[in-house]
Parts: sequence; C-alpha cells; structure tokens
Amino acid sequence: MKQAEELANSSPLVLRTIKRFVNQHIMPKGPSEIMAETMRQLNVVRDSDDIKEGMAAFREKRKPVYVGR
Repeated sequence: MKQAEELANSSPLVLRTIKRFVNQHIMPKGPSEIMAETMRQLNVVRDSDDIKEGMAAFREKRKPVYVGR
C-alpha cells in the first residue's frame, strides 16, 4: 500500500513514462498486439499534415515544406 500511495502522489508524466516502459519493454506482446501498435503509428503518419504536403508537392512538382505534424 505504501508503494501505491507513493505512485498515486507522483507526477502524471512520471506515471505515464513508467506505464509506457512496462508495456513496451517488460510485458511481452503477441503478433496481433505488435501489428496493432504498428498500424496506430502508421495511421499517425497517414493522417499528418506532412503527408498531405508531400503529396501536394509531388502533384505540383515542387519541393515539399514539412512542418513535423
């Protein structure tokens, strides 16, 4: 209980980091979980402003100006 209380009083950033670390590096993932995570990450790129800019620049035969979003 003491450890739970300490965690409950910790910074949300620290808790998110610990959870992410445990989920990504400690808990084994199966192939379907790995594929789902990969798809989530690829969807971020697919829905980004940069992909839209890249496609527009290609159509317009110009150099793209990426913004990192």
